[in-house]
Amino acid sequence: IVQPARLGWVANANWLLQAATGDFVCITAHDDILDRRYVETLVECLLAEPRAAMAFCDVHEFGELDQILFRPDLCGSPVGRLIGFISKHYDGAAYRGLVRREVIAAEGGLEGNAAQDFAADLVWLARVARAGDLRRVPQVLYSKRRHGESASLQWGPWSEEKKREAWCVHCRQLLEVALGLDLS
Repeated sequence: IVQPARLGWVANANWLLQAATGDFVCITAHDDILDRRYVETLVECLLAEPRAAMAFCDVHEFGELDQILFRPDLCGSPVGRLIGFISKHYDGAAYRGLVRREVIAAEGGLEGNAAQDFAADLVWLARVARAGDLRRVPQVLYSKRRHGESASLQWGPWSEEKKREAWCVHCRQLLEVALGLDLS
């Protein structure tokens, strides 16, 4: 499907989440590469872990960056998962995972923000973590291409003031996710 106009990454991801069919959904960029075992391996994980909202794998970033992203499982209570998410899942590696359709129905899509959608994927992941466990498959099954046009690389050269403003927006959004939980 080719959109008639450029939607931006958040609106495009949401369009894809709405249009996708099936029990499991993933968001992939047009220039990323999936291992041939990606879907099969992550579906197996989700079928074996009924409390899991999402299964994710390790991610190889290549291009202008060359590194492996990996984060631990997030299991336990919703509050514990959210605390673990905020402290350990700051790079969005799990965003490249497979999520259950019913989680998307319950939690919705990504929310844009006034800071050029800074870290909108992380806020969405926090909502997914609120819904259920995030289970790691410790294999590189996803390769993420990083280039000068990558949205996240556009944030790096911002002024310190703009970065502070963006982090304030991001932290406010994470607090809103947390306030949707019973924090007693």
